[in-house]
Amino acid sequence: MKRFLRTPLVSARFLSLILLPLAVTMEQEYCMPEDYTNVAIPFRMVYEDVCPLIENILSEATYDFGDHCAMKCLQYPFCAGYNFKKKYQKNTPNCQLTHTLDHNFHHCNADDKGWIFYHPVAPRK
Repeated sequence: MKRFLRTPLVSARFLSLILLPLAVTMEQEYCMPEDYTNVAIPFRMVYEDVCPLIENILSEATYDFGDHCAMKCLQYPFCAGYNFKKKYQKNTPNCQLTHTLDHNFHHCNADDKGWIFYHPVAPRK
């Protein structure tokens, strides 16, 4: 009787060992590195390759990742969006929080461009 019960368990373990690498390969093939931000952070990109904000700024800071800038925006009750620049110089802000979505992005030189403006998917206060 014990021999009969062990046989299906062994085959189930063997089958899981065979299918596990296949599942990991499928995850790597269909999930891109930037996809996790779309699920984890409730913000949507509105404008790409824009200039920095010059007015209606709640806060400015320097962060390595856009997620940190998004989390900072969520901490401010009246934050309506944020502007983030991936490539930045040390000691210069690359995260700008704002309380409005109405922005006329001014003209700037090519070095200042590269900012991405996001707004929350769900309504804020």
